[in-house]
Amino acid sequence: MNNIREKKHIWFVALFVFYSFISITPLLGGTLPPLIAPGVLLLMLLSAFRQQGSLMTNRITIVVLVFFAIDVLYHVMGFSERIGNAITRFACFMMMVVFMFMNDNLVCKEKKFVFYSILIIIAANIVDNIRLNMLYPNASILAIKYGESYKGLNIGTTGFNTMSLLFYVVCLFMLINTKIRWGRIFYAALCAVAIVYLLFFGMRGSVIAILFVITILMVVVKFVSKYKFLWLLVPLLIVPIVNPDFLFDIVANIIPEGRLSDRLDDIRNVSEQGLEDDSFSGRVRLYEVSLNTYTDNKSNFLFGIGEHKASVETVGQVATGVGGHSEFIDVLARWGTMGAILIFLIYYWDYKEIMKQAHDKLLKNQTKVMYLALILCGIFKAVFANNIGVVGFVLMPLSVWMLENEKN
Repeated sequence: MNNIREKKHIWFVALFVFYSFISITPLLGGTLPPLIAPGVLLLMLLSAFRQQGSLMTNRITIVVLVFFAIDVLYHVMGFSERIGNAITRFACFMMMVVFMFMNDNLVCKEKKFVFYSILIIIAANIVDNIRLNMLYPNASILAIKYGESYKGLNIGTTGFNTMSLLFYVVCLFMLINTKIRWGRIFYAALCAVAIVYLLFFGMRGSVIAILFVITILMVVVKFVSKYKFLWLLVPLLIVPIVNPDFLFDIVANIIPEGRLSDRLDDIRNVSEQGLEDDSFSGRVRLYEVSLNTYTDNKSNFLFGIGEHKASVETVGQVATGVGGHSEFIDVLARWGTMGAILIFLIYYWDYKEIMKQAHDKLLKNQTKVMYLALILCGIFKAVFANNIGVVGFVLMPLSVWMLENEKN
């Protein structure tokens, strides 16, 4: 019976693994025709429809479809400039629906295959990025300027860094919870690969800060019941605020000269002198752009202005627009309170679906920490993307299922 059921979902599993591959690999994202990924997603949904007999009409599916309809309507009405972004956001959120189909229909072997396939695809891309960054030290900077397919190199930029961070969080979550010896070695190796990339090649200040906070929280939540002194680590979370020089001095002895050290210097300058004309303060100004737009008038407050780039008239003067550097803040500017409510519902219901996978209290608490990483990325980064959807809305809940399955 199981063999028959496994064969029934081979087509769906194959489509999802292929979709993950083209979504996660930076070079493919920059060179493949833009309709390939949405086309594969559509085939997946049709496969689910054929096997289940009806489209899933749960509350997440309905809200995602409503949000997509609003997104497209804004484009039709001329409020949004790029329909491709609406499709990308839809694909990202539909990963929640895809996971629910997997959870209800796929058998154990199929779920494990999907889980390990995603891990291997991401790890292979991270290793390749490390290799390319070592061969071409300025490649990631040029990719930011010219696009991720610059010179045909598989170089990831901001979105790839965010995905790599979430990948690290999942691997850390598995490492400190699995009871299987080979599993610990496997996840430790994946964590090491992600850390090397994030610290020495990704080099994004906000990503490093989230990595620092989540690592401490994950360790404390896991071992504090046995080692009470671990509560002493929690104050370290506020060290960068209370005494930033302490952390900067430690990191300066570890991190080589480069973009990350420049970002740390920016933050040090802000803590000592206030906002100046540097990368960190520029990001803060872009947050202000979106917040100013949201509060500018009643129409913006309720419905936003759609998808537009930020515009700063003069240095130090913030104009209205969409800052583009904080997904959750930008939601307020793009779709106002209406959009913020829909996004809140999508994430809240997704959180409840993930928590359903965890049964004991300790694993539930660690799952909350893992999900916190996804929320922090949404606050400080752009996360409504295909690769983030695969990791945040499929790999994360699958990791919780993997641990529960291991116990059973």
